[in-house]
Amino acid sequence: TIINKTYHNAIAKIQNEQGLLPEKFNDIAKSLINRYNLKIEKNEIINMLVDNTNILSKEPEKLFEVIDKIAALLKISPEELVPAVIKKPTLFYHEPDTILDNVNKTSELLGIKSENFAEIALKQPQLFCLKPETILGNVNKTCELLNITPENFIPAALKQPALFYQKPETILDNVNKTSKLLGVKSENFAEIALKQSQLFCLKPETIVKKVKIIQYYKKIQNKNYNKIVIPVQSDARLYETILNYLVKKSDGLKTAIAKKDFVRYLNNSNRIYNFKIPNHEVTKDFVEFAKKFSDKNLGEQIFIFKII
Repeated sequence: TIINKTYHNAIAKIQNEQGLLPEKFNDIAKSLINRYNLKIEKNEIINMLVDNTNILSKEPEKLFEVIDKIAALLKISPEELVPAVIKKPTLFYHEPDTILDNVNKTSELLGIKSENFAEIALKQPQLFCLKPETILGNVNKTCELLNITPENFIPAALKQPALFYQKPETILDNVNKTSKLLGVKSENFAEIALKQSQLFCLKPETIVKKVKIIQYYKKIQNKNYNKIVIPVQSDARLYETILNYLVKKSDGLKTAIAKKDFVRYLNNSNRIYNFKIPNHEVTKDFVEFAKKFSDKNLGEQIFIFKII
């Protein structure tokens, strides 16, 4: 029962925290790693087992049988499948034939190849378990709310599989709130997001922050910074790009320094850099990033900023 499962999971969590976990947890984790040559930390599997202690009622060979049969039916390697099963352990309890039926029927309803759907489900394994009708319903409702066609939405969702199971109302709220914060029409933002589908899933405040970082970068370059450009890189990657530009400009280089060479270049330059930068909403965050970047990678502060 759910109560028994919750109880056993809670006990296992306490045992794990106190280093008293029964050896069976370790044995199953090692068996999975050895059987499928996994590049996964043993503790990751043990933590999964702690949260799903009912799995321990099955012998390792039975677990292997489930994995091997699902992989064979989907025509993928067991090594590809295991990380997905660890993310979604309930796959151990689904009939392999049911999973195959879900993949085939969902693919048929979406008008895509079954191997393509299986590939994205490996990244978001809950898709293996959702009813095909539920996934199709999500697609149709999302398209209705955003006033776009499934033909345009499905390719975007294939790049961002979470869109197949996220609530359509949540996606609509994200689009509307982001559009309002950016001062653009919701249909215009939706059109951009169809090309950069991770934008449908990011928090509106996260997107706005990224837009502001790009605007700041353009301002530093003395370029038009009013045009809205929505990047998908992390804030840290964007700040490093700005720092790279400032170093390039200071050293009179014609092109940016390759990311993989940037730290080595700074070590070899043996310089203290003095930068004049404009004030902006993200200036404080950028300066803080540069200080941490310098401490972490160079062991000293080599960037001095004057905000004008």
